[in-house]
Amino acid sequence: HYHATLAQRTFRGFYSRRYRHDFRARRRYVEAVVATGEALRERLDQRRAARELDDQAADDARRAGALAAAARHLHHLVSTASAPGVYAAPVFDPRSAPTARGATMETHLRAGVRGALALSRRRYVEP
Repeated sequence: HYHATLAQRTFRGFYSRRYRHDFRARRRYVEAVVATGEALRERLDQRRAARELDDQAADDARRAGALAAAARHLHHLVSTASAPGVYAAPVFDPRSAPTARGATMETHLRAGVRGALALSRRRYVEP
């Protein structure tokens, strides 16, 4: 009876290690989970980078629109033939004149006035 119990115990241990708690199968499973996680992390990083670019482009467009709107509302600051404007005053050196988005403020004001004048001409109806 002792030898039968010993044989059964040995066989059960062998069978359990071979089929139920297979070390190699568990290792392959863990490697597959790690590979899947890394692939998912890569896709998420790419998606995050694309979203940041989109957000930055939208923010730039919003800021450009805000600058154009401000320039339209500050039409009274544009230089004329008889009087220099606030941003083209003689105190400003042309190289150190205030700039926004790579152009001088005077340029932005002129562009805004051009747009505002075009709108007002469209609205004007001759009697």
